Amino acid sequence: GDAACAAAPAGAFVIDAADTNTVVSTTAVTANSQIFLQEDSSLGTRLSVTCNTQSSLVLGALRVTARTAGTSFTATLEAGPTTDPMCVNYWIVN
Repeated sequence: GDAACAAAPAGAFVIDAADTNTVVSTTAVTANSQIFLQEDSSLGTRLSVTCNTQSSLVLGALRVTARTAGTSFTATLEAGPTTDPMCVNYWIVN
């Protein structure tokens, strides 16, 4: 599902099992932002889920595929996690 992160320039979200993308809503995004994503399977307690531990060789690269300044960015995988959601940290610079 999509993630509502208000104005946070950093935070965490999930890409649901069997899904390949999530829209992260945050007004911190600009047209020139550098958006860093990092899979982090230790976020389960924080996000109240069991995080997926599949290899990136299976799921493919985690990347930003779209952005709307002042609104959101989209995080995408090549293949959706099969059972549990992928837990991801993000950090926006600029």
